[in-house]
Amino acid sequence: MDALTVLLSNNSSNASVFRECGGARCAHNMVPYLECRQQALGIVQQLVLTSGCDDDMGTLLGLMHTAPQMSLDLKTHVLKSLLTVLRESHRTRTVFRKVGGFVYVMSVLISMEGCLAESPKSPWEHVDRREVLRLLKTVFNTLTVAMRFEPANAKFFSTEICYSRLTDTVRLLGCFGTQTETTDVDYAQEDAYDTTVYEEIFNGTRKKPADWGGVPTNLAMALLMIRYLYDMALDSFDSHRMPHTNTTPSPSPKKRPVSEFTVKSPDTDQYGCMRASTGNIGLPLQRVAADPIVVHPGAMISMLGLLNAVQDKKHRQEALALQVYISEILKSLVRSERNQQVACEVGLPNELLTHCRRALERERHALYPALQYVFERLAAQSLDPRDLRTFLRMGNPLNCVPIDAVCETRQGESETAADTERCAAEQYRGGGPVELTRVKCLVSMTTPRDFRLHGASIMPAFVEFDMSAEGFGCLFIPSVAPQSINAPAVVGGGIVGGGSETNIIGGVGSGDRLFPSQSGITYSSWVCVDKFASPLQDAHPVRLLHLVRNMFGRDEHLVCLSIHLSARDRAMFVSTAESVLPQQGDPMSVADPSLSDSVVRFWCPELIQEGQWHHLVLVLNRAVLKNSSVSLYVDGQHINTQKLHYISQNPGGGAANLTVASSVYGLIGTTPMHRRLSKLVWKQGPCHLIEEVMSNTAIQQMYKQGPNYVGSWQAPVLNANELLGPLVAEEKIVFGLHAHAVCTMTIAKIRKVYNKVDSKSIAKQLGMSSHENATPIRIAHNSAGHLSGPARSLGGVLIGYLGVRTFCPKPVAKTLDNVGGTAALLGLIAMTRDVEGLYAAVKALVCVVRSNRAAAIEMDRTRGYQMLAMLFKKKRHLLNSHILHLTFSLVGTVDSGRESTTIPNVTAFEDLLCDLGVWHAAPCDLQRSLYEHFHDLIIESGSREYRANLKLMRDLGMVQRMLHILRDPSLSDATIRVLAMVLGTLLHNTPKPIDLLRFGQFVVALLPPHSATERQLNLEAESSVPVYAEIPGDNTFQFVSARNVKLRNKLLLLVLAFVQPGNCQHMCEELSQILGHDWVMLFLQPHLHPATVVLGLRILILLLSNASAMSKFRDGVACGGWLDDTEAVLQNRMGVVLGFNVGGGNSKMDHREVNVDVCHTPGFTVLQSLLPKHTSTPEIYFLLISFLLYQPARDMPKGELGQFDMDNIWRFVFGVSSGQNVSSTATKSDVCSDAALVILSMVRAMLNQEDKAADCPWLLDYPITIVQFLLFLYHHVPAFVPVAMSADFLCLLASTLFPYRGSSEAESEVITPTEEYKPDPVSEGFMVVKTSEGQNGVTGLTTHPAKKFVIDLMRVIIIDSLSLPPLTKGTSVLDLLLEAAPELSTRTQQREFQTELLSILMDHLLAADALLGEQAALPIAQGGSYMHLASNVFYFAARVVDKLWQGVYHRDPSEVFDFIIKLITQAKRRPQSGLSMDSIYHCLNRAILYQLSRPAYTVAEQMNLLDALHKLTSNRTVVFGPGNYESEFIGCLVYCLMQICEEEKISSMFARSTSTPLSRHTTWHVDPMDIDMEADIERTIRSKTPDPSDGHALLVTAARRVWEGLYVCKKPVIEDVFKVTLDFGQSKQQGTPDLMSLRTAICDVANKVWLNYVESERKGLLGEPLHMTSQLQSMSSKLVRMGSGMTRLVRGRQRKDSPVRVVNTSLQDYNMWTYTHVCLFLTGLQHVDVHSRVDRA
Repeated sequence: MDALTVLLSNNSSNASVFRECGGARCAHNMVPYLECRQQALGIVQQLVLTSGCDDDMGTLLGLMHTAPQMSLDLKTHVLKSLLTVLRESHRTRTVFRKVGGFVYVMSVLISMEGCLAESPKSPWEHVDRREVLRLLKTVFNTLTVAMRFEPANAKFFSTEICYSRLTDTVRLLGCFGTQTETTDVDYAQEDAYDTTVYEEIFNGTRKKPADWGGVPTNLAMALLMIRYLYDMALDSFDSHRMPHTNTTPSPSPKKRPVSEFTVKSPDTDQYGCMRASTGNIGLPLQRVAADPIVVHPGAMISMLGLLNAVQDKKHRQEALALQVYISEILKSLVRSERNQQVACEVGLPNELLTHCRRALERERHALYPALQYVFERLAAQSLDPRDLRTFLRMGNPLNCVPIDAVCETRQGESETAADTERCAAEQYRGGGPVELTRVKCLVSMTTPRDFRLHGASIMPAFVEFDMSAEGFGCLFIPSVAPQSINAPAVVGGGIVGGGSETNIIGGVGSGDRLFPSQSGITYSSWVCVDKFASPLQDAHPVRLLHLVRNMFGRDEHLVCLSIHLSARDRAMFVSTAESVLPQQGDPMSVADPSLSDSVVRFWCPELIQEGQWHHLVLVLNRAVLKNSSVSLYVDGQHINTQKLHYISQNPGGGAANLTVASSVYGLIGTTPMHRRLSKLVWKQGPCHLIEEVMSNTAIQQMYKQGPNYVGSWQAPVLNANELLGPLVAEEKIVFGLHAHAVCTMTIAKIRKVYNKVDSKSIAKQLGMSSHENATPIRIAHNSAGHLSGPARSLGGVLIGYLGVRTFCPKPVAKTLDNVGGTAALLGLIAMTRDVEGLYAAVKALVCVVRSNRAAAIEMDRTRGYQMLAMLFKKKRHLLNSHILHLTFSLVGTVDSGRESTTIPNVTAFEDLLCDLGVWHAAPCDLQRSLYEHFHDLIIESGSREYRANLKLMRDLGMVQRMLHILRDPSLSDATIRVLAMVLGTLLHNTPKPIDLLRFGQFVVALLPPHSATERQLNLEAESSVPVYAEIPGDNTFQFVSARNVKLRNKLLLLVLAFVQPGNCQHMCEELSQILGHDWVMLFLQPHLHPATVVLGLRILILLLSNASAMSKFRDGVACGGWLDDTEAVLQNRMGVVLGFNVGGGNSKMDHREVNVDVCHTPGFTVLQSLLPKHTSTPEIYFLLISFLLYQPARDMPKGELGQFDMDNIWRFVFGVSSGQNVSSTATKSDVCSDAALVILSMVRAMLNQEDKAADCPWLLDYPITIVQFLLFLYHHVPAFVPVAMSADFLCLLASTLFPYRGSSEAESEVITPTEEYKPDPVSEGFMVVKTSEGQNGVTGLTTHPAKKFVIDLMRVIIIDSLSLPPLTKGTSVLDLLLEAAPELSTRTQQREFQTELLSILMDHLLAADALLGEQAALPIAQGGSYMHLASNVFYFAARVVDKLWQGVYHRDPSEVFDFIIKLITQAKRRPQSGLSMDSIYHCLNRAILYQLSRPAYTVAEQMNLLDALHKLTSNRTVVFGPGNYESEFIGCLVYCLMQICEEEKISSMFARSTSTPLSRHTTWHVDPMDIDMEADIERTIRSKTPDPSDGHALLVTAARRVWEGLYVCKKPVIEDVFKVTLDFGQSKQQGTPDLMSLRTAICDVANKVWLNYVESERKGLLGEPLHMTSQLQSMSSKLVRMGSGMTRLVRGRQRKDSPVRVVNTSLQDYNMWTYTHVCLFLTGLQHVDVHSRVDRA
């Protein structure tokens, strides 16, 4: 028999002869005999291995069927012999199926019913269990091997035999019970679930029953059956090594995490090692236990079906522990993604819900952890809508109980009513929300675990190629370009289904398709490489596409286009060089081609990443005149373009042969002839071949559609409601392959449905007969098959079994669309009652919307985000930071998978995040996180995203929404800070005008009423005591607190940041145009906190940084904008102003009005009235000085400003220390004249508070510092000199020395120095001012220490002006200062000021030898010279004499005489003097006449007159010298001497003489206010003083002496003036005639000369001041553009007691209306607060 076995081995001829001789029948008959069974089975094996073995196989299988039931050894031997032949040959496995082998083997299993029972019945009670187990194992092994590498057998077993029948058969073996559904079992004691023993039995460590450790026999048998099914599922029976044993005992499932549980299986090392991490190229990986690969997932169904049948009434705990262990085994099988997907394809989720519903319902169930894990993993891959609905209805929440079931229960008969109630409670209990465990499970199922698409989409349907299983796997695409045998012009048939026309060879459709395309080719493909091959150990390239063509009738196959990723460095190679398709074993099949004109290499770092889906597009552009090229696009981005020869038009490059058709087919993946085992695993998604050069825009649109797009690019959807036009023409699409459209056919069916040519080519690739009708063949249909155009390929044929599979995911996120969609998820959110439940429900919604585009569209269509916001608002107390971040993810603003930070979903962003009311009252200051997120969106984004997000938030009105939130007093400082940052960004650069307006109005609403002051608030304290103040016109009260001040200051800091020099100048213009300059001055009011005032002033200074803004501010233009849209306020709709309609308010506001005209008050006029109220704030001085010099206002750190002094000025204005020289910096500075006026107004305010200096030492220091700094500027800043010499500056500088009209009146009425200014009256022809000189006791100038510095500054300015050329137009500096006096000043104050100023100037000029020319010690101003000095000094002397005649100069007139005499003396000493002395002699003459014309009622006056006569005599050489030739003076002097001499004779007629026409005493130069006083003095003198006639003799003597000198020196002039001859009647003893003797001759002429002179003096003194007054009035009109800002000066004569008509200043109206306007917003916003509190309540 052994010889026969040898003869029959591999010899079909011998086997045929042996059968014909009856040897086969004889051998079969010998098998039942044990003595020769082995040899007989050997002969039968050889017969089965030869051809024609169908009868032999059937006869051998029939032996088992006819053998006795207890012939276990015979059946075992027969099955083992069958195993041998089944492993050897594919043909024997096919014959096994054909002869019914599966039925015969299943019959053996059926015949063993009851063999494994714990107490077996006859005939199994005496059978050895080891033989039974051996036979059972052989049965399972035979079934498994028969299906190995046989898709037809596997399909036959799953469809004809069915795993459900296998489950039922195994259950009848006796070790399982009849239970098919899970029972309610809670967790018991922890030791009840110790599965260590079961694990050792399962892994084969304990083989003998004696080692089972007391485990019941039936449970051990059940576990072994589970092990056989486990091995069957993994196809692991033929493993040569036993599984490893754990070194430590396995803990119970309750102790051990799910991820730690492993099952040691024989195939641990069979399928390679675990996946490498991304980026490990070419490094050998450490071999670790890989996840088991499920080959036959139907066996898992059987395992699950037997889970509930594991029962033992005597050992319930042990049985439960075994169930737990089996559930852990199932869990271990679904850890890998592949196993999850194949399990879903056989319906394991449905089986779980069917058999294990009770376990999945209850979280306390013992099987819940493992089964829940299995279900979650499966549902994440694919779940039918029916199963999902069943899962959500578990536990019968809400009204999920079927109505019929309820009715049947109520109508059914029960023994007692208690039983009825118990049944209804237990079986049909319902109602209530969906349990939290169910929602958590839903979250787990919808949470993306696949990072291939960055968690942003559902995984696409794919074809997977795993090279570790078989070493090959590919998609074969037949007839890519079907052509007819005849010329291309001939159109053939080839209709699907086998038409009569056979011109078209292969494919579907009609018409030839030329290859290659004349314009170019585009290949688009979605690819994901899970694991690259090692370039050193198992190099295997990723073959993306090969196009192969050959001529019919030839065996030469030429590759004309090759695209693959290199196995060496993962670069992409594209080749158009024709090469013969490599055969099996050819080393060139894995080597990279050499670069040439037909081979290019692309390097793209994105392609080396493992586990990432990428969209690859290759564009081959054919050019005729230029070089053809190829371009690579990855994920929509162009990578590179290189030159590449186009595909050859004819195969082999020869001439076209029109009589022979060529076929073109495609290959994606590795063909069987290129088989090479490797760890390479990659997935092919949708792919398209297009006969057109696609544009960059079209490629980007293709990428945006994503890998789940299943169309043909004819109407892709860009957004929810936006359709694009066709990206490519229909006829240009060659093929499109999608794993969604995969069907199973056979070769015969392909031949019948399509055509014979394609069926033959497919059969040739598969290596089977073209008439095969059993082997299932999977075909991915061509998605373009139905489109118009030439013929196309039928699709792609999957070649491979274990290494190739397809899967179409249907995860829960997608399946939810069929069970209610997002509405169901919103329902889950509505049902939540706690934080955990709300988080879980929101998490589920986020996962679904993020991964399912249809769900996102549905949320937009149904306004689901608004409903979600409503739910959040109702469950506001349950919100937390985790839910907020989930909301960010739902909106799409937080997405780790997106590089762009642009807000993707505007609707969700508006409805959820922009509804600030949802988050405002949420716990834990949740809104702050929201505002921080807003800030990140508009700050940390890129430039494009920044602009897009910023524009969106502005369009959504976020500024007004946030302003509404800011009013809430419960906001924390941190939240306010973040809100301010967001507001600052939204309002920066180019805000919406309405936003800026509302912002400005909101800040105004934070101002307190004028009756409440903030000046004493302590902002550093945690809580300040509120100060309540009643709002005028309303009975409501408003309090000021530190919080309001801080909030206002934070918002002002934003405005300050807007107008910084480094920012856009456009922002300053926007602020000025929309809000106006007067809006800024609202924050300079006297009752505001100093910090607010400083910020307001800084903002104002920066706004006025350009000339245009300065001009508008000076003229009062561009003001009042902040009062726009105030109609809503006047109509009690303040909420509308802030962007919210909160209803009506208090009717008491109806009478309020708005006066916009008053806002156009000149800015600096208002500034001069506001800032003097803040003299105690040192920062203001620094800011004004910076403004004065146009220096940048540097930040003044808190605590570093000790006081306002020169050191700090150098530091904060010039940026240098006090020891450094700032002259160079200051010299280049420009000067703002208006700022100087404001500074002087503050100086005057401080000089008027000297009575408070004891409590406020700064009142003494600050003015001195300011004046010293002004003096510094005058000396070192050339631009300041013209400012200092201007009329405005000089007038205000002089006014600083004058007190206000009264302390109480000054505080009650705001006035400015400009408004108080008026010229000094000079006679009764001018206006008379009624002053309050005697009311408040303020009769003189200020006594402040700074007075000396002010006088010195004026002296320096005047002295410098003397060297300048005389002004032809305008008023000189001297006149401006002399005539400058505030309107409300008294005559006494004016006299004191002018006298002191003139005295200092006279002393200085004499001390400096002013008329000595270049030898003088006087400075020469820029633009001046010494030649102008003398004339200006003479003019100064004239002005001194003018003041003498006006009665203003109250010092001794002889000082004026001496001053002029000394000037004449200096002038005569002047070297090379060509100076005219006429003017100075005229001044001397006027001074002499003034002295001689003074009254002499008292002895003192007589002595003064006598002294004047003596000085006249002493200086007769000067006075009567040749230089003084003024004839009018001589006549007037003679007249005065005559009056003096005449007084001697008529002394007794004093009273009468004073009223005579010849009286020399005139009153025109006397103060009109003092006339009554002088009359009183005269009466007092007459009554109380001695008779002054005794001194008259001395006066006469002195007068005669003067006459003698005059006569001697000026006799001709006297004669000429009086028209007389002085030779007659003179005494012989005396050469000079007596003056009185000439009285008759010259009396009339002298009187006439004197009167003419007096009239000329009057006109001279009146005309010049009037001219000056008109200029000052013009100047004042520029400063004050209001109705009566300056007092009108009266020309002409008036009564000496007529008072000035003073009109009320309009600044009072300005302040009144300002307070009214502020109160409008203040009161209106109170109503908003009331409504907000009501809403929150």
